[in-house]
Amino acid sequence: MEFFGAGLGVKTMAENFWAGYNHIRAINSDIGTLSSRIKSKTNTITQLNSNLSIARVSIQTNTAQLSSLNGQLVQVNHEKEILTNSSANLNNQLADKNN
Repeated sequence: MEFFGAGLGVKTMAENFWAGYNHIRAINSDIGTLSSRIKSKTNTITQLNSNLSIARVSIQTNTAQLSSLNGQLVQVNHEKEILTNSSANLNNQLADKNN
């Protein structure tokens, strides 16, 4: 009878060991899954940060171009005003000469 009890105890211990081993395997699998997800998210964040940096440079470049074009527009409008005034003066001189 004691032999049977000892055998049953060893069997129970082996089953518990095997169940613990399976839990460890499941935990390791979950850790692997989480590690893969973290790596994927990290890669996504790295790519998004790179895209953000490129967008910031593009915004700076476009802002500089806009500023330059606004300056050119001011200059062209000033030249247009000068030419319009000159044309008006010449038309007035021509009208005075014809009278």
